[in-house]
Amino acid sequence: MLMAPLRRGQPKPKASNLIVEGHEQSASPTTTFTPDDLALLHYWTISTSLDIIKSPAGDHYWQQKFPNIGFQYTFVMHGILSVTALHLAYRHPADKPRLVCIAAYHHNIALRGFQHGASQVNDGNSDALYAFSCLNMVYVLAFFGPLCDGASVDSKSRILGDGWIPAIRGVDALLHPVYDRVCRGPLDDLTKIGNWDQLDPDQQAVTHDDHFRSIQQVWENNNDACIYEESLYILRKCNAYMKQFETMSSEARAEWGYNQDWSAPYIWLHATSKEYLDLLQQRKPPALLIFAYFGALAHTLDGSWFMEGWGRSIILVVDELLRGYYDRWIKWPKDVTGIK
Repeated sequence: MLMAPLRRGQPKPKASNLIVEGHEQSASPTTTFTPDDLALLHYWTISTSLDIIKSPAGDHYWQQKFPNIGFQYTFVMHGILSVTALHLAYRHPADKPRLVCIAAYHHNIALRGFQHGASQVNDGNSDALYAFSCLNMVYVLAFFGPLCDGASVDSKSRILGDGWIPAIRGVDALLHPVYDRVCRGPLDDLTKIGNWDQLDPDQQAVTHDDHFRSIQQVWENNNDACIYEESLYILRKCNAYMKQFETMSSEARAEWGYNQDWSAPYIWLHATSKEYLDLLQQRKPPALLIFAYFGALAHTLDGSWFMEGWGRSIILVVDELLRGYYDRWIKWPKDVTGIK
């Protein structure tokens, strides 16, 4: 994942909404790469690309196919360099300020190139647009998560998705014209999610589904109940998708392809509705509770450098906002993340 199958029907965002706030001035249309950039590309090849999926089923896309695309489309190369700089910033905290600035510089050049390419979609650039969307997700999660300067922003709003969710979904919304082309090309496997369409947690016994279903009573007789139900159902389906891998043989997992259990939280980010996200930004208690349960799934990815701390941070913020009446419903997410 680090790209989900594309969602249709999303509004087309403005280009200005895709830029990470505070770094617009760093971007320029240059296509000249420096020796320092080549050093970043080398580090991408030997380290960063192997520290994203960490699976034989997916590593070669990041290590080989994305750079090959980047040699033809410089905005993809800038995307690669931006993620590499953040990975180095994560590994070397003492040099973090400089490396984060380098990452933002490359990312904003990449965003402008992506925006230009998305306005002129053709068979040639479709894979490049899709590859950048994958890189963008890693960048955004790292930038707003483990590498964020918490003193410079409202941490509650940041953690609840103000900034990072639009930065992911805004890029993805521009990709609908390329989907069919990508499905016919070398990145086809990145668009497939196995038996997702056949999963139905209402008809199947799924571990921990009872915890997810327990929060439905919170929005009984609520005018927005349908919105909450839809978002929770997708999250329950993501849980079912993840759980099937716990009993899957290594042979079956090897044959499954790219999008395995780690993809599930990203599926929810792409598939949940704008209406739900609006309610989340309004800090409606049912929306916050659902987001806490998303945090429980996200916590399973805590071993990924760009996801480190996300699940726990989400649950801590929701717990702080909903203390008291909602304690019994948030107990399970707190338990699975070790929050006392």
